[in-house]
Amino acid sequence: MYFDDHNRSRFHATYAGNEAEIAIEPIEILEGKLPARAASMVFEWAALHQRELLRNWRRLHNEQPAERIRPLESEMVMLPRVKGVRHAGKYRLELSFTDGTTGEIDLRGRIAGCGGVFVPLQDTEFFRQVRVDPEAGTIVWPNGVDFCPDVLCSLATGKPIPAREPA
Repeated sequence: MYFDDHNRSRFHATYAGNEAEIAIEPIEILEGKLPARAASMVFEWAALHQRELLRNWRRLHNEQPAERIRPLESEMVMLPRVKGVRHAGKYRLELSFTDGTTGEIDLRGRIAGCGGVFVPLQDTEFFRQVRVDPEAGTIVWPNGVDFCPDVLCSLATGKPIPAREPA
C-alpha cells in the first residue's frame, strides 16, 4: 500500500511476475493484470479485510505506520501444494506434494475435447512441457494453463477437498 501514489485508496498485488493496483472501495482492479485465480484470491482477501485496509490507508494518510493484515492462507485450511511433477504418459502426471505424498493423476477428462486453452495440451509433446510454478504451488504449461492445487491433491490422493467454513 503506497499512500503517496494516488488519492483513491488502493493497494498493490503481485503474483508470478504480474502486478495490479486494487481499489479498496469498491474492490476492483484499477490497473495491471493478475491471473484469474490469483485475482479471485486477492478479491476474497480484500473483501475479508476491507475495513483493515481502509484503516491502514487512513493511518498512512496521517503518516502512521500500517498495521499487519493476516494473509488469506491463515484463514483457510490449505491442502498441500505441488512441489514436483513428472510426465507419466499421454495425459498422466505423477505429482509430489509439500507434505511428502505422491500420486498419479490422469487429466484426460479435463483436457480432451475441452477446446479453448486446453487444445494445445491435447498434443502429447506440449503436454509434456508441464512444470511446477513454485509460487502458486501448482502445475502450469507454457500457454499459462494451470490447475487448482487443491483439485490436484484431491485427484492424486482420492481425498475430498475439505469444505471451507464461511467467514
